[in-house]
Amino acid sequence: MRKDLFCLLLCSFCALPQLKAQDIDFPLSRREIEKYESRFKLCRQADVAITHPDAYLLRTSKAVYPDTVKIINLSIINRNAPPTEPQYPWLMVWEKGKWVRFPFKPNISFTGIGHLLTQGKTFPEEIHLSAYQNPLQSGKRYQANIYVSTDLDTYCILDGQKIRPVSGTEHKEAFTFRVLESADDSLRILFENHTNLTVVPLFFPSVGSDEEYMLHPLKIQNVRM
Repeated sequence: MRKDLFCLLLCSFCALPQLKAQDIDFPLSRREIEKYESRFKLCRQADVAITHPDAYLLRTSKAVYPDTVKIINLSIINRNAPPTEPQYPWLMVWEKGKWVRFPFKPNISFTGIGHLLTQGKTFPEEIHLSAYQNPLQSGKRYQANIYVSTDLDTYCILDGQKIRPVSGTEHKEAFTFRVLESADDSLRILFENHTNLTVVPLFFPSVGSDEEYMLHPLKIQNVRM
């Protein structure tokens, strides 16, 4: 067991009747999202068991690199987790008893093409040392990191003044994500992280023309080597 994300999200649909859905999964406006964000409460509940350790793995091609290396080759592996988009590989260095950011050159920018990494697949990535202020130093420890962004969705229906989840849209396994039935118009969402990764959930609602409401937690995981 571990202390990890086990959240109950509470909000009200009171602001939603003014919305006019244009099609299924029509997103809320930025203004409506801000109103929504001001109405919900995120609560940490109890410990959650780790049932999917290392759901996303990051590996380097070598355990030790010479200080003359120009490129570090990475393998990003989706072992048993939802599809994800790997983003932004970067390095940390062990200094004075803690991991600190290995600094990039000033005013540097990055570009890339999105790639969906599905379960059981591996994606190659590279860290170019030319992007950093300093070369690697012999005898120092470095840590490769990458962010992975995963988008989940689940559905519920506002039935009169009650919230009813749509059967078959719940998520289980690495991440539990589902709507809890409610006797009033407060939306209660259960999200559990069953991995050993650090997760930052961002919740966005959508409303469909079929009167179903769609919830997305955009989760950013920091995967380390």
